[in-house]
Amino acid sequence: MAIFKDYYLNESAKEYAYKIKFAVNDLAADQKSAMEDALAKFDLRSVGAFKNTPIQQHPLDFPNVRNSKVFTAEFVLGYPVTVDELRVFLADKVGINQQEIAVYNAYDPRDVYTDEKIAITAGKDENYEVKLGSEYEADEKPTYGKEYNENFLKELEDVRKERPVVEVENPLMQKTAVDNTSVATPDVGEQGGWSVMGGDTTDGPQK
Repeated sequence: MAIFKDYYLNESAKEYAYKIKFAVNDLAADQKSAMEDALAKFDLRSVGAFKNTPIQQHPLDFPNVRNSKVFTAEFVLGYPVTVDELRVFLADKVGINQQEIAVYNAYDPRDVYTDEKIAITAGKDENYEVKLGSEYEADEKPTYGKEYNENFLKELEDVRKERPVVEVENPLMQKTAVDNTSVATPDVGEQGGWSVMGGDTTDGPQK
């Protein structure tokens, strides 16, 4: 009996940490409450406050979601459960599509990678300058428009003029004489038009 009691106490002392993410633009208070009520089934020990990111064009954990915030919270359970089971279970209880929910175990390397990527992106965004609709710097030139096209064509013409013309004679090709007697000549006869008959037709039609 003492062995069973010790086993029970040891198991009761175990805790299982998770992180959940919702890719939605708004997470209502009743949805948060519904999540906590549902997690009570697995002996919810604690749940942290939700944090949210700015709108992301392509949230890293959600390949089928575009232009959405991501709400994140950590919670601890007394009973172990798989992340896939939690995702399906909470999607039904909270009323959010399964594709908009991601669940990770604590210290999951995929989640660590996502956090690092978001931190790097946030650092780049702080130093990013929006140039659309702003004036060009003195050392910058536009890469479109009529002026750009004219300068581009002028540069091409300058390159063409500077390129040397090389004539290559092929010794294997034989030169052939051109017989011009079959070339059409003006017919000034009574019928007018052109004549492809050789010789001079200025004396009129032959009889």
